[in-house]
Parts: sequence; C-alpha cells; structure tokens
Amino acid sequence: DRGEAPKILRSKLSGAEVTIMANLTAGSYPNGIALDMPNKRVYWIDGVTDNIMGTGYDSSSAATVVVELPNSQGFSLALLDGYFYWSDWQRKIIGRVDMTNNGSVTETVIPAFGVVMDIVTHGLSFTLGTSNACSNSPCSHFCYNTGDSEASFTCGCPDGVQLEANSLTNCEQSQCEQSNGGCNQLCSLDENRQVVCSCNDFYENVSGTCVDSYLLLATKYKIWQVSVLGDSAHRQTDIPVRGKVVALDFDTVNGRVFWTDTLVDAIFMADINGTTAAVVLDTELQTPDGIAYDWVTNSIYWSDMGTKIIGCTKPDGAYRKTVLTFADSDKPRAMVLDPKQGLMYYTDWGANSGIFRCWMDGQNVTKIASGDISWPNGLAIDRQLQVLYWVDAKEDRLEKVSVDGTGREIMTSLTNTHAFALTLFNDMILLTDWRHKQIIQVNSTNSSEFTFYSDETQTFTTDQPFDIHWYSASVQIDTNECGSDNGGCSHFCFFTPQGAKCGCPQNIQLEEDGKTCIRDPCSIQNGGCDHTCFVSERSNVTCSCNAWFKPNPANTSQCIESSLSLFVLERNALLEVSMDTDPLQRKQIDIQPPIQSGASLALDYRAGRVYWSDSLHDTISSANLDGTEVRVIITDLEVPDGVAFDWLARNIYWTDTGPDKIFVARYDGSHVHELKITGHDRPRAIVLSPMDRVVFWSDWGAQAVIGRANMDGTGQIVLVDSGLGWPNGLAFDQVEKVVYWVDALEDKLESVTMAGTDRRLISESHLQHPYGFHYFDDHLYWSDWTSQG
Repeated sequence: DRGEAPKILRSKLSGAEVTIMANLTAGSYPNGIALDMPNKRVYWIDGVTDNIMGTGYDSSSAATVVVELPNSQGFSLALLDGYFYWSDWQRKIIGRVDMTNNGSVTETVIPAFGVVMDIVTHGLSFTLGTSNACSNSPCSHFCYNTGDSEASFTCGCPDGVQLEANSLTNCEQSQCEQSNGGCNQLCSLDENRQVVCSCNDFYENVSGTCVDSYLLLATKYKIWQVSVLGDSAHRQTDIPVRGKVVALDFDTVNGRVFWTDTLVDAIFMADINGTTAAVVLDTELQTPDGIAYDWVTNSIYWSDMGTKIIGCTKPDGAYRKTVLTFADSDKPRAMVLDPKQGLMYYTDWGANSGIFRCWMDGQNVTKIASGDISWPNGLAIDRQLQVLYWVDAKEDRLEKVSVDGTGREIMTSLTNTHAFALTLFNDMILLTDWRHKQIIQVNSTNSSEFTFYSDETQTFTTDQPFDIHWYSASVQIDTNECGSDNGGCSHFCFFTPQGAKCGCPQNIQLEEDGKTCIRDPCSIQNGGCDHTCFVSERSNVTCSCNAWFKPNPANTSQCIESSLSLFVLERNALLEVSMDTDPLQRKQIDIQPPIQSGASLALDYRAGRVYWSDSLHDTISSANLDGTEVRVIITDLEVPDGVAFDWLARNIYWTDTGPDKIFVARYDGSHVHELKITGHDRPRAIVLSPMDRVVFWSDWGAQAVIGRANMDGTGQIVLVDSGLGWPNGLAFDQVEKVVYWVDALEDKLESVTMAGTDRRLISESHLQHPYGFHYFDDHLYWSDWTSQG
C-alpha cells in the first residue's frame, strides 16, 4: 500500500483477515512484491529508498533491508534460484543480484527495452505442490483455500450475489445469469444488487444498447480503431491501404469508411471490417486532401489542392460534379458538412487563408474567419451548438468560432506541435499531432485542461497520425428534404438553406422540370467538349480527344496536343507513339527513300532530328522528326548496328560488327574517327552519358561483356563479364548513374552502377527476345522480337 501510511499487508485468498505485516517509514514507496514460498518470506522493492526489503509470513521478524540499490528506481521484483530480479525505471534495465549474501555480490545488468513495467519468473527449481483443498472444489463459483488445514476451504460468489440459504457451496443465481440481466453486452451488480449494464471496448451504451463508438484514426499507411474510454485499447483494422491515407470519413448506417490517398491520388471505400474495398475515384485527381460524407444523400465531397476544386460523387463513383472552383493561389484543405442546415464549411491555407462557409451546392461562399490564420488544417463542427473548431499548424493553436462568424476565440496554445486534424467526442476535442506522433485531448468547456491520449505500447503512434473521427451513429442522425426519395432528383440532391435543389453530373444540364438531368447532354454544345463527347454508363459526360491530342489537366473537356512521344524503329519503318494520350496513339513517319533494314536509332532533341542505321544499305541516315529532309550521312559501312547521339558535343556514335569496332563522327557524318577500344568480339548496343563524358557498350561475342570508356575511347574498363548471353539493348539513368540492359538469350533485365558495382536483376518475366531498349522518367521501354511489341 503506497498511501499516506505505507505498509505491507496480508489476507486470506478470499480477502478475509487482512493483517498488516509491516508498517513502513513515511515517504516510503513500496512497489513490486515477491514471495519466497519455500522459506515463507515476502520481499518488496522501494522506489524511494532504493532498497529491497523483507520479512517473514508471520511477521515475527521486523522488516529488514536485504539489498541496497543506490541510484536506482526499482519498480517490479521477482525471485528465481537464489537471485533477486528487478526493473529499474531510472536506468531502464533489469538488474540481478544474489539474495544469499546480503547483496555484496556485484550487480548484473540485463539491458531492457525502455521502461519495464512488470517481470515474472518461470522455471522454479522447487516443487510448490499440485493440489489443495480447492482441487476438487464443491463450490458453484469461487473456491478459496483457507490454509487452516489440508481440507479447509470457503466458497465465494460474484459481486452482488450471495450463497443460497442453508448452503455453504452454492451461490444464488444472479440477475446477470438470467438472460445476461437484460444487458446488451456486459452485466454486473452494484452494491445494492441492482443490474448495471456496460459495454466492451469500442462501444458505448445508448439507451441500454451497446453501439459502435470509437476513434477512427489514420496513420499514414494504416487505419486504426481506438477506444474512446481513454484506456489505450486499440486495434488495427483490416482495411487495405494502397498508399498514404490523409483524410477519412465514415458511414455508420452501412458500416463503411471512405478515405483519400495522396500517394496514388485516389479516393477509396471499404467496409469497416476491411472487406469489399473498392476505388471510388482514381481519375482527374491530383492532391485529394479533404473528404466529407453526406449521410442523407449518400454523397462524398472531397477537396483537391491540385485541381483546385471541391467535388461531389457517389460511393460507387457513379457520377461526379465540381461544386466549387478555386483560384491558383488557393489551397482548399479540410471540410465538414451540416446536412440539417444545408451548409458546408472548409479551410483554405492558400493566399486567401481562412475558414469558409457555403451552401452544399457550392453557392453563396462566405468567409467567416480570417486574419491571423496561416495553415488551418483540421476542422470539426458541433452541430448542436453550431460552433466550428480548427487547428492552425503554423500558429500552433486551437480556435473556435460560431458558424455565423461571431465569437471567435483562441482556446489554447499548441506550442511545439504540428496539429493536423481534430474531432469532437462529448465534451472533449481530440487532436492529432505530427511532431510528437500523438493524440492530444482538450476539454471543450475548459481548454486549459488538456492531456495526451495514452499509447503506452507505442503501436498506433509509431507513424504520423493524420485524420481522426469519432465513429458513432449519434454523429449522423440529422436529415433533410433530400432524405426522402432523393428530393425527387434524378441524380444529385443538394439541400440548402432555401430547400432541396437538384444537380447533374459534370457538363450535364437539368431539364425544364428542374429535377431530371438531360438524357443526351452531348446534343447541347457537344457537351462542352472540344472534340468527341459521349455519355458513360454512369451518366457522366465524358470528353475524349482526337489522335495526337490529350485532355488538358486543368480542364478535361479541352484538348491539347500530345507532347511526349516514343520513336520506334521497325525493320522497314519508323513509328511515333504518343505516350501521354489515352489510349496511346501511333503513326508511321513517311521516310523517302524507305528504310530497308533498320537496326538502331537515336534522337537529336535540340535539332529535332532522328538518326538510324540500315544494315542492308550499310549506312547511317538522319531526318527531321516528321520524316522530311532525309540525309544519308555515313556510307560504306560493313554491318552498322547500335547508334547513340551526344547532345552536348553533337557527335554520332555507332558500333559496326563487320570490323568489330566503335566509331564516332560529327552530326553531319564528317570527321569519322575510330575509338581505340580493344578486345571487341561483336559490339552491339551503345549508350552515352555526355555529362559524365563516358560511353557504354555491349558485346555479345564469345565473351559477352558490358564495357565503359571515356568518350574518346581511353580509360576502358569492363563493368560486367559474367552471366551474359546476348546483351542487346542498353540504357542509362543520368540521375542515379545506373546502366540497364536486356539479354535476349537469358531473357533478363538487369542493372549495374556505372562503377560496375551493385548488379541487380530487375526482371526475368515478360521478356522473350528483347532487342531495343530505352530509359525515360523512371520507366524502361524495350522492343521484343517474339511478341512483336
């Protein structure tokens, strides 16, 4: 007992006959306790006096100091084979000392992992016995061995229940044993033997029924359920997270969770138990930050800092609509809805930072809090009191304001934190803090009272905590006109302060009845599309672009010319493939005279020209990217193969498997020069790094190798000389300084650093007979002779 009069006590196992064994000095702090059963002694460790003390079971001897532990803060204590073991909070260790020689033996230190709470021992060397008076208990509930004799025992009953009349062994049947006392989950009896119903973790008692109630917490790559009882109970959900969870919301009626993912730029949905996970939206999103669910109309709102909009869709992504459009300098962030009032609130931490209110259809935007607001991250609403709360991650404070913009108040300073999100639970405000990876709890009626939400196991706060919500059906109980038959609307129903209003998916208009969306919206101004308009199965107007055009990211109904192309050399043709259109477009470039036996190509981006080798004509030629101004720049070669272009010096390099040599010339074919590189057997591919002033080549003769040399041919070294068959294509990552190659015999894609170290197998699937090879923007491209793709 560590109270005002510290002491060591003893009782029967039933709790009867409480006896004080030792009264301790005032200020003592008895912590862990352990028993030496064979010798009938009790020991305890004192966290203030730094001593291990002991006395006999019968208290016949005074409490004595057994071991002194200077500079310690002992907490738990255990015995095993003549040794004391204790946990030391100050030094964060487990200590051990011989208990048989008054502690004179040097202490042994066992490193621990932080603060050790309790320790127990296993594997006692003495026999404690296998039976007692309760081994074959006649008691209906509890049996306590009294120790008075080998056969003495007493029976006990659960709280609120007593033994039957004229019985020493059988307890009366308690009310909790009769249909669980009418309780939904847990049943107990109070001191007056009245039923008290309670709930398990992650539930709360609402009018006698236990309903889901917990904190829904996003920690970057996981979603957690955390008990609102403040007892640290938590569990990771089975919800599959693909990238990084930033914001989330929920639907208690259908037991669903919605979240935004800024790593893959998508919005997802899953059942709370992790099943039936699905993509809601994964197109036309750039930085989906905030999310809010309207439980009345079953609609999802989201804010996107990249596309500068607040949009609305259905959980199945059935149709979408832009509700609000922002200026380039704006940064819409967190958002909350009040369906009963028909209002939406959001934060913006761009140039026009503040707290805003608008109707749920995006109309009538009003700024309700501005000035001295920098990074308003999280936002929460008390719909009953009509008060908004937000955290500012730059100003480090928690503020509130009435929804009409009056009564703004700084509730508390959050110094040395980076608050991200917040939620309300009864009279508590719970905040997530990036800096310390913790949850902060603030009393909404007395903001000077705030504590840190405990996570002693450091499980769910090992990652940065992002969004947080109180998951409870009591949060989503309000309704409005849209709750009945969708307000009569064919698609979207937006409740506003002026009543329900119908809305249509993007680029679709309402018919004259004001409720039905036009069935063929493409018949009106081409649906707003620059090129082709069609209506998808989900009733959205979808715009597509003609060949060699792509949607404008800022406005997908507009089309802009493709700007990223891949040039492909076939045996008798040169193709251009658009890499930033959907679907990919390709066209053949008209080359006259036609290519007869193309082998390899290279591009001069600055001059807009393409070079290729022709093994039938034994030439190297060039042309403009559109096929005009064809020039044969080098003739009389034997078997020209690989080609590479030095865009800094404007030189052309090539391999020739006739003389088995590598050559260089000016871009116009003049000043041909042989690189003095020895040991060639069958040089094939070639790639350059002008910034590093080196050339790489593959050789797949009798001894296949990957080599490197200076661009003048000096400084020759072999990077790879084993495990190669037919190293065809070569590519080089100019940033990471890594050489890639494809092997047509081994059917592998591998890499090595330009220094010849860290060889890695990238892939050995999907390769059949790879030939051409190219690296661009963290992607590898290769041609395959077998699949002809």
